[in-house]
Amino acid sequence: MTSSSLGNPTGPQDDSTDRQSSTSQNTPTAQPRPQPRRDGATRELTTAQPPAISRGICARIAQWLRPGGWGPACQPQPTGPGSVGAGTTSQQSASRPQLHIQPDASASLDCKACREWNVVCDHARPQCEHCYEQQILCFYVNPGQKPRRKARRHGENTVGEMAAMSGERARSITDVSAATPMDSEYIRLADTIRQQAQQHSKPRYLVAIAGIPGSGKTTTAQAVVQQLHKDRTIHAALLSMDGFHLPRSVLDQLPNAKEAHIRRGAPWTFDIPRFVTFMQNLRHWSDKTPLATPSSGPWSSTEIIQAPAFDHEAKDPVENGISITPDANIIIVEGNYLLLNEPGWRDLADLVDYRVFVDTDLEEARERTAKRHVLAGIEKTLEDGYRRVDTNDYLNGVSIREKLIGPDLVVKSVSVNM
Repeated sequence: MTSSSLGNPTGPQDDSTDRQSSTSQNTPTAQPRPQPRRDGATRELTTAQPPAISRGICARIAQWLRPGGWGPACQPQPTGPGSVGAGTTSQQSASRPQLHIQPDASASLDCKACREWNVVCDHARPQCEHCYEQQILCFYVNPGQKPRRKARRHGENTVGEMAAMSGERARSITDVSAATPMDSEYIRLADTIRQQAQQHSKPRYLVAIAGIPGSGKTTTAQAVVQQLHKDRTIHAALLSMDGFHLPRSVLDQLPNAKEAHIRRGAPWTFDIPRFVTFMQNLRHWSDKTPLATPSSGPWSSTEIIQAPAFDHEAKDPVENGISITPDANIIIVEGNYLLLNEPGWRDLADLVDYRVFVDTDLEEARERTAKRHVLAGIEKTLEDGYRRVDTNDYLNGVSIREKLIGPDLVVKSVSVNM
């Protein structure tokens, strides 16, 4: 390499002298890679001693780093007449520019040396702090390039990406071109319920659809109602047991309030006596109230059954959020614990005419529930969603399967493009 290519402002140098000086130096021995660390609150990097570098190379490197030498982009720049030639190490230190310069706005990548040594680069110009301490060449490649995407933890997704993933799978089950195995299950279940209701001697037919968290029971119930409404003689009503969650204000008053909030959704965080009483009243109303036609409305409050709904934004039940009118001839109730064989809960199974259990693999349900927590804004990342599932929903799912009252029909839930 010639002296002109190094940007020496003092004139050409004797290449032969440089070569002799270079060959007279001992060959550097291999040194272990330095291991940097941070000390205290200040941003100072301490490392092991770097490999030895010849004084001739150090002198030339110092020239490149001087104002008027190579610019921030490490491209050769014409030097002015006021530039200083190669000097001693003490002269270089005395004239060295300030190192803690604010990072260049266009700098988006660490310098090459910091990337190769796997240390933090402060992007200071003309030389970063690490390269200055190690007395090595500091240059930036493509400073205008956009930064590399930050590496994510395993399973981490943003809310926007999760919503996009959900939107891609959103579709109508009436679209034949988008038919999936689950659509055939929905149709089969709807046909079965329709046939059973036609053979029922009483005005209304009550169906319970249960399943573990993330099994798809709510989606199944909604799809079945949609299929049933294709028959003009059927008016199906859908009711969720989520409206019978204990309000957060009630959880605050429990002796184990902290645990109650963490385990919200477990069987003991519901108002079980109220829900059982409601189902008993619904059973009585369904059997005793004459079936009306849609044109016979409006109806009085005594003819309508009111049930609480659950507001996911407020994270609390809303009174009278669901109305069941007397023209409903099929009523579907969905929830986790409708077929749970525990005190209080086990009474529910005898209050319905048909019992359906939506079954799925526990690990698949775990993944669905974690994603749902992210989409609902309960958790920010998928990893946090999994953590929440493992401390609550997964435990509830295991308990449901172990204490399941025998259903009349089992629907196997599978994921599409999960």
